[in-house]
Amino acid sequence: MRKRTQISLPVWLISIIDLAIVAASVMLAYLLRFNFAIPASEIALLPPVLIFVPGIRVLTFILIKSYTGYLEESGFSGYFRMMLILITGSLIFLVSDILSYYFITQTLFIPLTIIILEFLITSFLMFAFRNLVKSGYNTLRYRLSERSNTIIYGTGQVANHIIQMLKGDRNIRYQVLALVDERSGRSGKKTEGIEVLHPDEMPELFKNHPVDQLILANRTLSNQEKQTLADLCRTFGARLLTVMPMEEWKSKQPGMADIKEITIEDFLERGEVRINRSSIEKEVRRKTILVTGAGGIIGSELTRQLLKFDPGRVVLVDQDENGLMALAAEFENYWNRNPLRFVVADICNEQRMEGVFKEHSPQLVYHAAAYKRIPTLEKNPTEAISVNVNGTKILADLALRHNVEKFILVSTDKASHPSTVMGRSKQMAERYLNALNGQDRTLFLAARFGDVPEGVNRLDGVDEGRFYLSVPELCQLVLETGAMAKSGGIFRIDMRELVQKPELATRMIQLSGLTLGSEEQERDAYPNPAKRLIEEFQDSYEETAPTSNPLIRRMTDDG
Repeated sequence: MRKRTQISLPVWLISIIDLAIVAASVMLAYLLRFNFAIPASEIALLPPVLIFVPGIRVLTFILIKSYTGYLEESGFSGYFRMMLILITGSLIFLVSDILSYYFITQTLFIPLTIIILEFLITSFLMFAFRNLVKSGYNTLRYRLSERSNTIIYGTGQVANHIIQMLKGDRNIRYQVLALVDERSGRSGKKTEGIEVLHPDEMPELFKNHPVDQLILANRTLSNQEKQTLADLCRTFGARLLTVMPMEEWKSKQPGMADIKEITIEDFLERGEVRINRSSIEKEVRRKTILVTGAGGIIGSELTRQLLKFDPGRVVLVDQDENGLMALAAEFENYWNRNPLRFVVADICNEQRMEGVFKEHSPQLVYHAAAYKRIPTLEKNPTEAISVNVNGTKILADLALRHNVEKFILVSTDKASHPSTVMGRSKQMAERYLNALNGQDRTLFLAARFGDVPEGVNRLDGVDEGRFYLSVPELCQLVLETGAMAKSGGIFRIDMRELVQKPELATRMIQLSGLTLGSEEQERDAYPNPAKRLIEEFQDSYEETAPTSNPLIRRMTDDG
């Protein structure tokens, strides 16, 4: 698809047109003022007026740079700016009248009624002319723009909204080639005047037409179906886009901001994750919540999910000021409705964290701050213990002293049968929290889960299986874990299905346009000796019990 065609008008042409408009306005003002019978005395003074008034008008437009962005500037700001320029010109005419009357000829150079009439007529004609030019410009730009050939996968209400949205876009000329529906009997029919095809007919369509993008308007597609479509788009050089979940739309209908490039997380979704939203809202609404590690992947997404349930105040803690600054920019629109507090602090600094608890008195704590990089922690075990164990202990003790209702630790499957320093440190943190349960009213929970995607440019050299869950899915389940818990303990979030990491990463690298083995993509020649090839979520002595959510299980024996 070509870039949008740029069209511009030369300043000299616009100036000549404006001169003609103002001159016509002056003549019409005189005709109206004198009832279409201009006296001879006024006709004698008319030539200098016809030179002075248009000259001043055009000069003010040039000096104030009104012609800059002439075609693009629109809306209230553009009209307001033009009105100010016209008023400025009329004030100059009044000043010239004052100077003429008191210091030169003792007569008005331009009759006052002419100044008023000229202002009104010029304003009307210039606004009408500019609207006409901009309307023609937008139409011409739209017709000259390259068409963006689009296929929409889906025929439901969401697909219909997307069709109307694409038709209404005035910047890009979208051409919807076809809708796709896998249901039998739908092929050959039309929706909104667009032919419906079966998925088996898509390769032929791609061969016969240059397709720019494929939009997935059906969120029930299986992982395998998405992978097949990704391969098809990659083969023919088309973009693969997807519509965000309905609850994340900016308005009641999807807009361009709700359509995004497909990401690794979209390949990890395995059907809709159902959560008890009313239970989470009851748990979170109007409460003060503290989130540690808020600048990280999990902490920031927890914050995004929390803000959907109208918390009273969210205190975001991280020692990384850059991460907090990024969050501040992202959540700027929430500040009035959901007061946010950004706190740069080290969770291992007990005195500093004591001050944070005293100042904000949190009712819920989501503890996501931790060191997680296994190879790094194998070489720096003291830091793993300092942050993952001692940092958790400091926060848990503060939660007890300040009567926090619930303390939720974001844990890991590596705490089960740990073979690494990181896993052992998280296990120690879990056991410390369990030891605190029952000492006071505070409930201490740990939500244990597997890996989350953090990028696709790096492949491990072994064909390892990993239980992946997308970050939003995970954080929703962490919130429900906290909401459903009536007593403390360890909860296991079911990762649902095994994903082969190299296969997934390879597919995403290819979809992003990179080449396997290129400089942009690294590959480890040898597997990480500290990483398990088979993931486990519980030790042999640990048993689980079901909860109200089939994806969340409670550990009944914590060892």
